[in-house]
Amino acid sequence: MSEEYSVGYNEAIDELEQENRLLRARNDRLERESEMRRLALLDTLKESTVQEQTDWEAVAADQAMTISMMKVDQEKSESAYQRGYMDGMTKQRPWIGLTDEQIDKASWDFSEYEGFQHGAKWAQEQLKEKNS
Repeated sequence: MSEEYSVGYNEAIDELEQENRLLRARNDRLERESEMRRLALLDTLKESTVQEQTDWEAVAADQAMTISMMKVDQEKSESAYQRGYMDGMTKQRPWIGLTDEQIDKASWDFSEYEGFQHGAKWAQEQLKEKNS
C-alpha cells in the first residue's frame, strides 16, 4: 500500500506540476497581451496628446489675437473719451436763460390753479428752444 500510495502521490505531483506549467504559460501569454494593449494605448494617447496640443496651441493663438484686438479697441475708446472730454471742456456754449420779460409774461399766463408744474414745463420748453 505504501508503494501504491507513493505512485498515486507522484502522479498527483506530476499532474499539479503540469497544471502549474500550463498556468504559468497562460499567465505569460496574458502578461504579453496586456503589455501589447498597454503599448497600443500609450501610442493612442501620444497621438491624441499631440492633436490636443495642436488644438490647444490654436486656441492659445486665437485668444492672444482676441486679447490684442481688445487692447486696440480699449485704446481707441480711451482716446475717443479723452477727445470728447477735452472738446467738452474747451467748446462749451454759453447758457441762454429766460429774459425778465418772458418770465413776467408767463406769470400772467398761469393762474394759481394751474400751479407750479405747468410753469416748470413751460420753462423747460423755452430753455430747450434757446439752447438747441
